[in-house]
Amino acid sequence: MKYNFLISLFVLSLLGCKSGFDVSHEKSEIDYQVINAFTSLRKINALKKDTFKPNDSLLLKLVESDGLNLFHYNLTENRKNIDFKELFSEQDFNLIKKGFEQLEIRKLDKKKMLKGVRAIKKIDDDREARMITTPVIVPDKNYAFIYSESLSDGDLFCMKKENGKWIPFVSFPLWTSD
Repeated sequence: MKYNFLISLFVLSLLGCKSGFDVSHEKSEIDYQVINAFTSLRKINALKKDTFKPNDSLLLKLVESDGLNLFHYNLTENRKNIDFKELFSEQDFNLIKKGFEQLEIRKLDKKKMLKGVRAIKKIDDDREARMITTPVIVPDKNYAFIYSESLSDGDLFCMKKENGKWIPFVSFPLWTSD
């Protein structure tokens, strides 16, 4: 009788873990949808095998202030200037900022990446390889932010989900080297 109770408790705990795994799995799938749309957009053929967390606070300042409205390139067909304060609420901005503050370094799963994109150990001068962050998804909206850099530049992209696909929305060029 005592063992039946323990076995039941064990089975219930496994079921609880499984539902938690599904949520994580769903987020991972969305992350790879964004990553693959981004690598396709930028025609990237090599990514550093781990995502990274930028040291620079420029991303946070961009989101905290009116920085998103100050300089960006609209990548949609209409090319109109975008007012991010109309697009996102104050709560959305706080969640985006929190997302960048809590970026995790994760190993990229080559099986989930686009074919032809190599996962490399380090970035060197011979390749136009890039490092990327884990995407920051805006909850309850169809937008995601992803930051990438190479040896020669760093930029933030906002992707938008339309008709089930992530498409380029806005680019924020943040720095280039001479």
